[in-house]
This record gives sequence, C-alpha cells and structure tokens, in this order.
Amino acid sequence: MKNVFTPYRSLLIIAFICSLHFNSNSQTTGKPQQLSVTITGIDYDDAGFTSLRQKLQNTKNVSNLKQSFNNSTATISLTYTNTATDLWDQLPVSVRQLFKVTSIDDSHIALSGKENNSAATSTNNAPAQVATPGDNDCKTCYYNLCKYDVTKTFQGVLYKGINWDQGTYYYNCDNGVVTRKIITVNGNGVITNIRTDTLIVSNAPEGTVWGTSFFKAIDGAVFKGYTLIAKNVSVNVNNTQYNDVIIVNYREYTTNNFLGNTGSSTNYYYARGLGNIKTEPLNDYTKDPMVIYKNQKQAETTSHNLKGIIDPDVVGTWKWHEEGGISTIYKFSSDGTFNYYVGSSPATGQEMYADGKNFWKINGNLLEIYYSGMNKMWETGFQKIKDPSTGKPAISIQFKGTEYRTYTSMDSK
Repeated sequence: MKNVFTPYRSLLIIAFICSLHFNSNSQTTGKPQQLSVTITGIDYDDAGFTSLRQKLQNTKNVSNLKQSFNNSTATISLTYTNTATDLWDQLPVSVRQLFKVTSIDDSHIALSGKENNSAATSTNNAPAQVATPGDNDCKTCYYNLCKYDVTKTFQGVLYKGINWDQGTYYYNCDNGVVTRKIITVNGNGVITNIRTDTLIVSNAPEGTVWGTSFFKAIDGAVFKGYTLIAKNVSVNVNNTQYNDVIIVNYREYTTNNFLGNTGSSTNYYYARGLGNIKTEPLNDYTKDPMVIYKNQKQAETTSHNLKGIIDPDVVGTWKWHEEGGISTIYKFSSDGTFNYYVGSSPATGQEMYADGKNFWKINGNLLEIYYSGMNKMWETGFQKIKDPSTGKPAISIQFKGTEYRTYTSMDSK
C-alpha cells in the first residue's frame, strides 16, 4: 500500500512547492517599483523623445515620472507596477521603432536614438508631392505642409494628406487656422468615424483657448485644450534664429480621487512657413499655461537686474551630500538658468522651485539667484575651492550664517 500512494504523495509535494513559488512571486506582482529609462545620442527637442515621454506618462500604472537631460543623454525615472520589460512591451510600435534598445532588464531600459527621428515617420514609398511656388501654405502657414503625399476634399475643401506610421492624416491651413482630419476605417474598409481637430489658431489674440473639453465625475475630472500663448516671438533654437514664431500649448490631465492625478502640458513653437521648431514640456500641468508664460517673461526681465556674470567654470551639475543626510543638487546652465533638486540625482530627486525659470550669476564672492516662481531674488556667499578629499574643483555655497556646504561636480570637472 505504501508504494501505491507514493506517486500521489509526490504530486502533493510538487503542488505544494509550486504554490509556495507562486505565492512568493505574487507578493511582488503589482507593487509599484522604481524604473529608469536612458536615451543617448538625442537632442532635447527630438520629436521621438517627446513622443516617448508622453506615451510613458499616459501609460496605465505609471506615476511619478521625472526627467533630466545632459550632454545628449536623457534620463526618465518613474514608478510602475511591473518590470521595465513589461513597460517597454506596453508602448506602441510606432514609438518603440524610433529607438534602438541597447540593454534592458527588470528595472532599467537603455536606448539610443536613431538618425532622423520623428514621432510619426512617413510610411509611403511614393515620392511626396511638393507644394508649387503659388502654394501659400509654405509662406503663411505655421504648420509644415510644403510636402505631402495625397490630397482629398471634404465637402469641397482641399486637405493635404501626410502618411504617418499611425495612418494618413489630412490637413488644411486657411486664414491662420490649421485643422486635421483623422479617418477611422473598420476591418471591412468602411469609414466608421472622421475626427476633426483644430491644431493651430494663429489669427486670434494671445490667450485664445479652443478645443477644450471638461468632464467632471464623482471620482475626478478630465480636461483637454489648446491655448495660443504668444505671437510674433523671436527664438533661437540650436544656434538658429527664428522670427515670426507662435507658441501653442496643449494641455490634458486627469484627476482621480482614488488613483491620483496624471497629465501633461506642452508648449509647441511654430515658425511661419516651417512648422514646429521646438517642443517645451512644462513642469506643472495643473496651472494655466498662460500664467506660467507671463511669469517666465517677467522672470527674464527681472533677471537682467542680476549684476554678475555667467561663469563657465560654474556651468554644470553640483552635488552636496552629507553622510546619513539628504543630498541637494544645483544644475547651472549656460543660458543663465538653473534647477535645484533634493535627492541623489536630478533624475530621481524632487525638483524644487519649479514653477518657472530660475536664474543665476556669479558676482565676485556672491551667488546671485532669482526664483521666478517665488518672485524673489537674493545673494548668498560663494567660493571656488578644491575638494579636500579628491583635490578636484568644487564650489562652496553659503547655507546659513557662517555655515558653507561643499558641492562636488557630477560632470567630472
């Protein structure tokens, strides 16, 4: 009898071991964990990077997304309820194919940019049609419609079709207004929906809002909308000067009393006859982008009152760390702006005073600082020193009273 029941007992043991393994694994499944994504070999304004960031931000179970950029390398940190591999698989193919995966594990994705990245690349092998000299779109439109693949009329109005990875989108530019039509076709080839969006309204006053929708529910709300932030702007992008530029903001966010808040707010810079030349994500999607822009302009004007210089020796990222304490980081940029973080790195730390651009200059033994979000300017003691432990360059910044903190370079200066 003993031998008869041995296989059955063995099965019970195997089942028990499997259940232990399953329960052990299930304890970690669904728990938020910190992941990071690094992308090398890209520009900050790279359309593929912008698309990746927005898709990550809108992916279910992603929260606490933060980003940093330095020396052609972008870093995104976030919290997700599964592995980095699972997160990558959740992204649309149209976004994934913009990058080359150099390494991936449970907690990190390393990517490199491909040449000529675009958030949506033309998929039609047929040669694109080029606008004729009499086509006013290339002269007056703020959306680039100089090259297109097909044309189509909707109720007698001509639209230019551009083949993207997501499908063919149709655009019309008339009297400073750019509209886009997206056609949805079912498996039988029957058109089931045509969605029309207004992307640009350049013939209206600054502050004009359009395309807004607001839905309020018991557990939260959903908002989407465009704002014409500024007109007739001059801007320098990658050492190229553009005039007659407009700034359009697109903002969307979801508030949920149980799941928290998610969203994004992005300024798009459009040059007349050229289209989008710059994309600028804003830190706070809950605030009116028009107010943020006005505060930034005021900050830029006020920053001219700083008396010092932008010292190239100080440009870079500097970190103070005390054993057992919380690190603080200054990131001084060559354009005279700076960011301030609390945490071990800009990617994982919390950015402070992020309501607008912050400005800095060095005036002798003083660090001049203007926090635009606080509308406050002050001076604090400053010295260039040598790190006593390594002998490498460091900076010393007055903390309070006679106490100074030594910040060492994170850029291997």
